[in-house]
Amino acid sequence: VGNILDIDPGANKFDLILIRDVLEHIPDTRAVLEKAKACLNPGGHLFISFPPYYSPFGGHQQLAANAAKIVPYLHYLPESLLFKLIRLEDNGYMSAESSREDMRSVRETRLTLTRSERAFREAGFVMTGSEYFLLRPEFKIRYGVPAFPCPPLKVLPVLREALTMGVYYLLRKPAEDNL
Repeated sequence: VGNILDIDPGANKFDLILIRDVLEHIPDTRAVLEKAKACLNPGGHLFISFPPYYSPFGGHQQLAANAAKIVPYLHYLPESLLFKLIRLEDNGYMSAESSREDMRSVRETRLTLTRSERAFREAGFVMTGSEYFLLRPEFKIRYGVPAFPCPPLKVLPVLREALTMGVYYLLRKPAEDNL
């Protein structure tokens, strides 16, 4: 657990790096991918999961403490209106202000499937697997709702951005790449 941008790749090499539900908060996706690649051994793997921005709850409105938390696509509204409709309060997970900053970071980053996949290619990763979900596996833990993978979303360009509530990617650093 930690910030990958703080790791010294000269002193730390890994066979596997997990970036779970954080990439959507980091505006400089490329910097994270480049650092991950530098920290991986040749042939090493990078696992990434996140809720895409244009998905029903891609704005993290589930953090709200009122009925707004169950309204899909609410984050499409202008920020001023969104935060008038959402009531945030301290909870066991984070403070109201942390929730607000969490939602703002997602709005600033606006990480989509298309953008992330392009960034993976540009960083020189090979995609070895991906899985798209209508209902994310995390929902089982958080809400008791079973995961619902949906492979056809992979090939439906516009629909996949709007309907995929979560995605898992497994990327590989090429063995011949010694960066």
